[in-house]
Amino acid sequence: MNQDKGDIKKRILTEATRLGILLNPEALLILVENYDEKSLPTILSKIAEEAKKRNSVVVSREVVTSVIGASIRAEISAGVHTHFLAKDVEDDIEILKSYEAKQVSDDLEARRQYFADRYSKISSMLRSRADMSPYYPLRKACSLPDRSEGKTIVMVYEKRENYIVVEDMDFSTKILIPRDCDKDLREKIGRLLPDSVVGVSFYVSNSKLFCRSIIFPDVPIKKFKTIEEDISVLLTSDIHYGSQK
Repeated sequence: MNQDKGDIKKRILTEATRLGILLNPEALLILVENYDEKSLPTILSKIAEEAKKRNSVVVSREVVTSVIGASIRAEISAGVHTHFLAKDVEDDIEILKSYEAKQVSDDLEARRQYFADRYSKISSMLRSRADMSPYYPLRKACSLPDRSEGKTIVMVYEKRENYIVVEDMDFSTKILIPRDCDKDLREKIGRLLPDSVVGVSFYVSNSKLFCRSIIFPDVPIKKFKTIEEDISVLLTSDIHYGSQK
């Protein structure tokens, strides 16, 4: 059964008085919000020790948060998860790598070089796959006879309901989407963004290319070193450059 906040405050203040410390209102509020009957005596004892080190009888918010933060890390290491407010946990951040932002030129040649490099790198990844055979450059694919099949690597220029406009380093064309294509292909096409570099499995009919499947570049899966602390990480992707969508 949850205890009344008034009773919790009384219990905390009684224990604090016994230890010879005074809690300011902010410090008391934090202890009430994070109240745990079993851990309270230990936490208050540590707070009293910290206050003594600082030659202070009155305990501030900073003292309480520093002690609670240390207690949280100890409990996480031991496999105990007590609920605390994030704002009351002491920051423990280490920057492993830092990169200086490079100014990107806005001229046409710089943009062309950016997309050419991007196509070249991702195309190389796709060409190394065993399922990218037989491979044809886009111009060659468009000249194949009817009933031919193959794979090509393209950059998406535009996506429509029934076709996608694609290009490589020296050619561009439309690849049609069959009306009776399966759900898997529809989902993959739905994931395509302008300037995406992908592999396309195609077949030729009436001198036109039809999409059979989309092949996305492989992302290497690495096993990363883990830590015992339960932490959160914010990840951001590369900024999509050159598209209005």
